[in-house]
Amino acid sequence: MITTTLSSDKSRSFGFYKDTLRRLKSFILFYGAVGFVFFPLQYLMGVLRDNGYYFMGLGEVFNAISMVFYGPFLCVVPVIVAAQIFGYMHSKKAVDLYHALPIRREELLLSSFAAGFTAILGPLALNYAIVILLKAVRFGGGQEVGKVVINFLYAAVICFAALAIAAFVFTQVGTKFDSIVITLGMYVILPALYLVTMLFMSEHLYGFNVDQSINWKLLLGLSPQLLFFYLYQGDYPLSSDPNMPTLASGHVTAFVWLIIGIFLALAAAVIYRRRKSEMAENTSTGGILKVFIKIASTYLASLLMGFIFEGVFGVGGDDFSMFLLGVVLGAVLVYLTAEVILSRSFKAIFKSLPMAAGLAVLLCAFSFVMHQGGFGYVTRVPKVEDVASVTIDYRGAYGENERQGGTGRYVQNVTLEGEEAKALVIQLHRLSVEEYQQYKGEVPDDSRYYRGYNYVNISYKMAGGSTMNRSYSSKSQGFLECLARLEANQEFITKTHPVFRTQYKDLEKVTLTGASGVGNVPLTFSEEEMNQLFICMQEDLLARTYDQVVNGKPAIGFLSMDYKFDNRHNEYYSSDHSGRNQQSEYPEENFFMGGQLTLTEDFTNTVAFLKEKGYGSMLELQEGEVVGLVFRHPMYDGYNSEVISLVRDYNFNSYNSGNQTWKEEKGYVVYRDDPGLIGEILPKLHSSTINGYRCVRVDYVVNENLTANGAMEFPGGSVSNQGAYGYLAIDDLPEDVREELAEIDSEGIEYGQTTYPQVAVATESLSEDLAVQEE
Repeated sequence: MITTTLSSDKSRSFGFYKDTLRRLKSFILFYGAVGFVFFPLQYLMGVLRDNGYYFMGLGEVFNAISMVFYGPFLCVVPVIVAAQIFGYMHSKKAVDLYHALPIRREELLLSSFAAGFTAILGPLALNYAIVILLKAVRFGGGQEVGKVVINFLYAAVICFAALAIAAFVFTQVGTKFDSIVITLGMYVILPALYLVTMLFMSEHLYGFNVDQSINWKLLLGLSPQLLFFYLYQGDYPLSSDPNMPTLASGHVTAFVWLIIGIFLALAAAVIYRRRKSEMAENTSTGGILKVFIKIASTYLASLLMGFIFEGVFGVGGDDFSMFLLGVVLGAVLVYLTAEVILSRSFKAIFKSLPMAAGLAVLLCAFSFVMHQGGFGYVTRVPKVEDVASVTIDYRGAYGENERQGGTGRYVQNVTLEGEEAKALVIQLHRLSVEEYQQYKGEVPDDSRYYRGYNYVNISYKMAGGSTMNRSYSSKSQGFLECLARLEANQEFITKTHPVFRTQYKDLEKVTLTGASGVGNVPLTFSEEEMNQLFICMQEDLLARTYDQVVNGKPAIGFLSMDYKFDNRHNEYYSSDHSGRNQQSEYPEENFFMGGQLTLTEDFTNTVAFLKEKGYGSMLELQEGEVVGLVFRHPMYDGYNSEVISLVRDYNFNSYNSGNQTWKEEKGYVVYRDDPGLIGEILPKLHSSTINGYRCVRVDYVVNENLTANGAMEFPGGSVSNQGAYGYLAIDDLPEDVREELAEIDSEGIEYGQTTYPQVAVATESLSEDLAVQEE
């Protein structure tokens, strides 16, 4: 064999570089043409249209077609190029010829690598230049063009890193087929391992939630191809969650992959210098790369096969045993199949059986340990004194309208630091664990019957600085009571209700709706009076007890608050039909669009203030105003995902004597218009109750001929064709109404109620956690 360390003449390296480029000429033309069809041409056709056609992604240059085809096309191009420029390594005749050239091996490889990357970068740069030119002509230059340049740099880094991975693999493997297979595997294997592991843990480790635990920045950093996500996402932040990706994190990830690509290219040159020519066409080469791909593929396939077996054959039986069976079959079959493919021989099956069996045993053991609690993961419940703060994605009946500063997205969680609030969340955690232990991991699912909120994510910030995340789903009484008790916790109220999170100066207007739900009056208060109203609402909310939260007295009025929200906080599209998504900046601090408060007699300060200002008539039902009651079967009450079913003014129905829409629901409701019965039922109604706790919704049928509690007497007052409602305990239903409701559906009147025994009552063990405060 002739050695290849004769000359380091740079001109020869450059000559080989140019010769390699000439051999890639046909590929460059084809690749450039396909890239043009899926990228610049798509952009050109879009900007020529005048019907509001719009683009997406960083610099807003992608349409649906380019997003679907262009990214995946660029992802496979580096493998195609690598097969052409490094393919000689896998041919005995070609490798002797190339190694006879008067050029060092490392220079040979790096010259080939440079030529291959140039062949990719040239058409890529040309296509992006066309898009930049079109964008500048159509919309002008400036910042938008700069974003397209960043888009191009991302694409260049992706192709560079992907080609470097291919060079690293091709220098260690003996055949072109194996090199291509392993390279493609290296592109996807790490993200796949991470995702499947997260899914497995979420499925078989009670309390683990993939949405809560997955680190998207990490996931998108596990493969250069996933950098395309940042190009598709654009430059808008997704969330305040530090684990969620932003364009800034994309810049860091791209830089890291650029460094990794340089390292792999240099490492490939060093490996190639020591590569033996005899490796060409040898299927037994590949070393650690082949072993890694086989084991990783076996891990992925076994868990996926377990999911399939569990889903298909585990219904109504032992789910986990079916999962283990799938794991065993998947591990053995996939490992042996990978061995046959990579070795090109069925003889390898018998030699590989012990390894396949060993992997199956290890995977079963791993699955069993996770399913049984993950070495104490499932049963661990922190102590109050060890928790600095706790974040829970439950905001109660009034916390739904807060928007996230900078993004405008809804705030979905609240962070609590007080001892009582932390104890309530920890108690909820403990009840979930006890429920899991009572049912031996097979917690019953009664979602067919219970329609309420039953899923929470909890994130503890421990005193030592660590984080502990858990996610639970339950329908037991204790679980729901813990969530309901949070709504009577002062810290929780002050961090979720808009009257504590805003000032009266932020209000655009406040509207009072009367007790019947028909009359609406805008409150014309001075700033001082509005401030007093805010103070009254705050005092009444802080004074609420748990009983008032879950057994609220009948609603006597509704306050609706509209907050100032000008156009610069809105998402809108440009009026020139350019199709560019002109998402503007949101305030840095959180803000509200609206808020509301359901008034009862327990809101003493607010009610007294409104009466003092002359609105007392709005807070009382006139005689004969409610002329009928519509008792709704729980099955046809609509879906309510909240723990507390709260009477809200935007959930009123058009039930009145003139517009009798309740008649259209005959067969789903029971109607009564006896004045004596109406007078008996109205005081028993609740404005709030725990969702699904033995109650039915009762809607008012209102006499629209009355002046809606005198609403028209006030400036700006109006009358709507609606009627309010309340919740009535099943035990308070008239017997004849109860019998008729029971006949509506085969499930009976108990539909929508919790159906299996509670594990524990929240109030019993809650005192143990709250005792910490006294100590």
